[in-house]
Amino acid sequence: MAFKVPYIPTPQEIIDKAFSRAVKASPPKARDPLKNKKNIAIVRIRTAQSVINSALTKILENYPDPRKMHKFYYELIEVSFGVHKIRRALDRIKWGRRLINKVADSLVEKIKMASDVKPIEKYRKTFYGRAASIIEDLEDDLLTLKKGGAVISSLPTINPEEPTVVIAGYPNVGKSSLLKAISRAKPEIAQYPFTTKGINVGHLKLGWRTVQVIDTPGLLDRPLEERNEIELKAVLALRYLATIIVFLIDPTGHCGYPVEPQEKLLDEIKDTFSRIPIIEVETKSDIMKRNNDRLKVSVVTGEGIDELLKRIEVILSGKKRKDLRDYPSPK
Repeated sequence: MAFKVPYIPTPQEIIDKAFSRAVKASPPKARDPLKNKKNIAIVRIRTAQSVINSALTKILENYPDPRKMHKFYYELIEVSFGVHKIRRALDRIKWGRRLINKVADSLVEKIKMASDVKPIEKYRKTFYGRAASIIEDLEDDLLTLKKGGAVISSLPTINPEEPTVVIAGYPNVGKSSLLKAISRAKPEIAQYPFTTKGINVGHLKLGWRTVQVIDTPGLLDRPLEERNEIELKAVLALRYLATIIVFLIDPTGHCGYPVEPQEKLLDEIKDTFSRIPIIEVETKSDIMKRNNDRLKVSVVTGEGIDELLKRIEVILSGKKRKDLRDYPSPK
């Protein structure tokens, strides 16, 4: 799912456009000189007001609202940038638009009531000065929205409404190989906060369902205790996405990690994602098979692949997609 972020102009761009349009605005000439002066001043104020109002309204109406997004994306924005920063900046834009409209209305009324030419030009210049000052006061807010927009634009292109299988396990246990083995097409790379490699996203067809399969390098591949608070929240955002977790263990040790820490990580993930079904898989069965109840899989020989897909389909068939909105937010 890609979010379209509107162009965020600088204060100077808004001011220059508003005043350049205003200076060109000219109403039909009135016979009465006083009336003519009033009309010119009013149309130029209203033109500048309209341009500014349009620029700010485009931002307000088109900027993606994290509060209306799926919680998976909400949490990623919160941990990557801060939803409150975006909301405060948008509230300030609303304030600026409202104040400029108020100032314009007030000065236009004064122009209409003027009994001679002298104050009319003063009122027009007053509006220009006040409008420019208000827009310049929004500089930090516009910059915040620009930076926040960059974060939103870089969110992983994932459909959180589709059933999603998240493949977890230590590095080199065979996650990417399994993803390639069960995906219909070459997996795509999607950016994800606090991972340098991004996450790999594939798709498979199980009956009538299209299922997303995600390999998570840099995420569910080491003990949670080794992460700082921000990284941990990025990991926890996955609980709003995962329908099933497939946890891989390499019993051969060829991945560079003994079985014990791998099983400890499995226990952590069971505790952290307690409401999500977990399928435990031992990989590289063409090299070693241990005597336990875990599913044995080899991407080299294909052993266990069909059985894994059957287990995924059984879980998906036996339960509706959880309404993850009921999940508590990460602490």
